Amino acid sequence: MRRFFKFLLFLLFILITLTGALFGVQNGVNYSHVKMSFYTLSLPSMFIAVVYFSRFTTTKLTMKNCAFAALFTFYVSFVGGGYIYLVNSIGAHPPVLISGPVLTKDQFKGKYKSSFYITFKDSVSEEIMEVELNSYQYNKLKIGDIYSETMYIGTLGLFYRQKT
Repeated sequence: MRRFFKFLLFLLFILITLTGALFGVQNGVNYSHVKMSFYTLSLPSMFIAVVYFSRFTTTKLTMKNCAFAALFTFYVSFVGGGYIYLVNSIGAHPPVLISGPVLTKDQFKGKYKSSFYITFKDSVSEEIMEVELNSYQYNKLKIGDIYSETMYIGTLGLFYRQKT
């Protein structure tokens, strides 16, 4: 019976991982969202791991358990980025036009595909923003050109694109 519960826990772990990763991949993982995920989820997940090892196990708090708690914290924080996208997109949100001059262009070559980012200063909020573009849009823009796009402000205050 105990083996069955461990198997169910493992399946839940895989489901949580896939869900978080798929929402992150679908929305294009942005460094600022991963950083936000780390800051908001690391302390609660570390607390959960420490409470688990101190209250619900019969073993002492060893170096191995502390290492596992640290790995659990980093794992939850990293996979949590997708959940931030999910929570942010819940509900109906008004469209917002963001536009401003392009400040920088960055291209990152990955193993399977390249990612294209531009940084621009929003003319309304005066905030410097970074967005991911496809290669056609990226190559069409030059530094100093005006970039404009309709986005949505989500539940957590993060901008996102409406995907249909």
